[in-house]
Amino acid sequence: MKPERSDTVKRFPVERFLMVLAAVLFLTGALAYSFRVDDRLRKEHVALLEVVLEIRLEAAIANLFLEEMLVGNRSGKTEDVMHHLDKAAWYAAAMQVGGINPDGKIIPSADPAIRPDIAEVMAQLDAFRALVGQRFASFERDGIDTSENQAYRVALAGFAGASDRFQHKLRYQFEREQWLFRFFQIILGFVLGVAATLFGWFFYRYERQRDAYLALLKARLCRIKRLRGILPICCSCKRIRDADGCWKPVENYIRQHSEADFSHSICPACAQKLYPGLG
Repeated sequence: MKPERSDTVKRFPVERFLMVLAAVLFLTGALAYSFRVDDRLRKEHVALLEVVLEIRLEAAIANLFLEEMLVGNRSGKTEDVMHHLDKAAWYAAAMQVGGINPDGKIIPSADPAIRPDIAEVMAQLDAFRALVGQRFASFERDGIDTSENQAYRVALAGFAGASDRFQHKLRYQFEREQWLFRFFQIILGFVLGVAATLFGWFFYRYERQRDAYLALLKARLCRIKRLRGILPICCSCKRIRDADGCWKPVENYIRQHSEADFSHSICPACAQKLYPGLG
């Protein structure tokens, strides 16, 4: 088996190139997709936090209006209070089924982990709304220290506690998922950087190796001179005429036009002719 020649230019490794390119493209796509998902989750959580704040704001306004109406600092009807509670209920329902208002579109949450909390907020809000009319009628009939008033305050505290727990849970999940995505993006970016570095090193090494082989071949080709065609040679002295018209000994001509060299010796026939006594 013949050894492999070291002076040949290696074939371009197309398979390795395609594998490295596919890995870089895949990692780039995965990193871009992670940024897209992170942005979508961030918008969803921020929107939900804003909705929770709107629910708490509308409920607080309704409670403030009712308190001012009961002490005589505001004139109005129970419908004015219920209007704000209806808006709070609409925001709570929008967290489950979505909705559109003048401020924009509310995307419903698809996270099954927080849907029970949304249902709890809606239940506490419904209980709070149901006691608004009863408290207003009880105040006009019996004063402020009736059982309806106490139930109203318990329902208000229950709603405030449920919405507060839901808000803290949303914030915790948002911070946790954001941290996980940041960590994933850092790892993915690091792997992508390593792959890109290997990709560049691979081609840099191949190009240097290829240049070295090309330089070696070029140097060898420059040293190779072929003897071809008809050589004019003297029939007497055996000198060869070169392209400049000079007659040179055979060994000098071959030495100049090839990589061959000569070591002088004597054949048996010439030795017998020149030195007959040595035979």
